[in-house]
Amino acid sequence: MKRFCKILAVILAALMLTTMATACKRSDEEEDWSFKDSAINTNTDPDDPNSPITNPDDPNNPVDPDNPNQPKDPNNPNNPKDPNNPNNPDNPNQPSDPSKPDPTIKYTSNNPLVAEGKEPNTKIAPSFDVDSTGFVKNNISIKDLKGKTLTLITAIYYSTFQYKGPNGELLNEWTWFDSMKDTYGLNLKYIKSRFDKSVQQSLTYMNAGKALDIIPTHVGGFPKFLNLSQPLDPYVNIQNLGNSPGVDEMTLNETKWGGTYRCISPIGCVNVLWYNQSMVEEFGLKDPHKTWQEGNWNWDTWKQFITSVPATISDGKALKAYMQCTSDAMYSWPLTNGLAPIQIDTRSSTPNLINNWLDPKTLEAWSFYASGVKSVNFGGAFENLYKNGTLMMADAVNLMNSWENEEYARNHKYNWVPFPKATTATGRDVAFNYGYTMMIPKKVKTQSNIPYAVKFMELWACRFTEAIFDYFATSSYIAFNYAQRKEYFEFVVSNTYFGVQMNEWDMLTGDNLKAINTWKQAQHDSRYNITTETSKVKNIVEQAIKDCLAYGN
Repeated sequence: MKRFCKILAVILAALMLTTMATACKRSDEEEDWSFKDSAINTNTDPDDPNSPITNPDDPNNPVDPDNPNQPKDPNNPNNPKDPNNPNNPDNPNQPSDPSKPDPTIKYTSNNPLVAEGKEPNTKIAPSFDVDSTGFVKNNISIKDLKGKTLTLITAIYYSTFQYKGPNGELLNEWTWFDSMKDTYGLNLKYIKSRFDKSVQQSLTYMNAGKALDIIPTHVGGFPKFLNLSQPLDPYVNIQNLGNSPGVDEMTLNETKWGGTYRCISPIGCVNVLWYNQSMVEEFGLKDPHKTWQEGNWNWDTWKQFITSVPATISDGKALKAYMQCTSDAMYSWPLTNGLAPIQIDTRSSTPNLINNWLDPKTLEAWSFYASGVKSVNFGGAFENLYKNGTLMMADAVNLMNSWENEEYARNHKYNWVPFPKATTATGRDVAFNYGYTMMIPKKVKTQSNIPYAVKFMELWACRFTEAIFDYFATSSYIAFNYAQRKEYFEFVVSNTYFGVQMNEWDMLTGDNLKAINTWKQAQHDSRYNITTETSKVKNIVEQAIKDCLAYGN
């Protein structure tokens, strides 16, 4: 027995040295990470300013730090207890507070953040009392954030929402972060990063025992992000999930991991199809939004629309009919046929992904999409939708970019339409959640911070949701009236679907990377058959799923 203990001690010591070496290696890289502390209001540049990303939403080969599946995390049990956290009771699903709001209240058509007659909010705080929702357990309120310090690593190198301040100045999410100290007494520290780095950075922070209270996410980092999270269930009132007017309940349900809730997301931050309505009217084309309102927006009418787009605009410049990033198309189109090619298994009690890669519904969707875009002028930069009018329709993922600074955009009207439903029994209109969520890390330095982090996440989601609603009213190139804004929000509440993009594939090399890139190209390149190329990468997909499920464990 003594001999066994000695051997075990040696093994444990070796493991500790390995972990320390990994932590030391990463600490050398931290010098390049841009750090922002709203409490002291220091100004820093975005991470890695010397290596700009020209297309951050669909990288060809993003950089992932070496050995992404390591280190192991032996100190993180699947169901950790927190006996020292008074805000995490032993029976989290049975709150004893009789003053909790009526659980039947659902902010669908009566959401106060999108109320008729509400003036655009120019303040830091949402126009709605976030403390009245009963979303966070134990009556944790906004005032309880005072004196707390929370740390997060951003998932992208730019802010995700913006709004106009009291003097008409444009304020973004990071400016809002900076305001937490003066407004709520919250010391919010944030490290600027991007999705192809922040996953590994978050894991490194957790394994090094560094302060990390919140993980913001981006669709490009899923499903790895989920493996770095812990359940929200001990900290939120499950029966009140729909009571917070800024928290997307559908995304909460669609991102359940190991049978538990993980992701807090704003309502309406989704990817749909945007198009130049002024040009539709100029060319006398059938308006997609009206087609949708009539109940006739589907695969066939979408194809009819893009094939009706003229080859040139009035000055003779080529006009692209449609543009969509390959990673986005990979998920959004199968979703319109009822499933995701790689789907989060929300019913499993253990983290799991469902492989629908070769499902007939998936293949049918990709084949149809490829046939559509191969028959028209496809491609170009989606910015051209707003900059010069050489693109008719795109999945314009930068929902709140300041296109009103573009003279062309200011002088034209734009509108949206869902991804069209399949002409099958499983067809459905789709708004594609672009993965702007926040999660609690599975390992935190200060357990007692968790309930307050969750409250901040709810506050963030509410302000984000309201900013989107107001943006649709105040942006010169959108300028929706109330009925149009309400229509958008009523749609996304019930039709927002989540898909994991599996950018694990972009970390591949050699023949595997070539095969994946060829598959992506087959979406719009007539030299390749999408069904044939889909079958060729089957094994690569299966291995990528295994690697993602193993990440960080």
